[in-house]
Amino acid sequence: MADALKALRREQPDSRFGYRLSTRRVTETMNTAYSQASRTRKRYLTNPAFMNPEDMDAEGLKDGAKIRISSDAGSVIAYVKTDQHTRQGVISMMGQWGALNPNDDPEGKTGAFTGRLVSIERDLEEINFMPRQSGIPVNIERMAE
Repeated sequence: MADALKALRREQPDSRFGYRLSTRRVTETMNTAYSQASRTRKRYLTNPAFMNPEDMDAEGLKDGAKIRISSDAGSVIAYVKTDQHTRQGVISMMGQWGALNPNDDPEGKTGAFTGRLVSIERDLEEINFMPRQSGIPVNIERMAE
């Protein structure tokens, strides 16, 4: 484990990507449990892509803008929301919301299943062999409303 941590410290950012996707926690859910509960859906109609206001300005985005978030493994549709506490260069989302099959919700109205942004063959964590869920290199693209 110590060697894995040293390797992570030496890891250089992938210059092909402008952002890192970070997993976000909310009090209404525990991982994906209760993501469909009425109390959760009252507060979060979908799974917002929280972004720093300066990044949103640089990208020409306003709250509610539709974006495609892409990694080297896949992409998801999401809707941005300003969050002044999110660091620049980071997109913060609650993980694993939305339809597993993108054809079931092509507009991402039920949320973004961020698991499509990683490879379950390549992006497994050494310590527990679970797919990577945070720090995923991504790009964004504004989509037509």
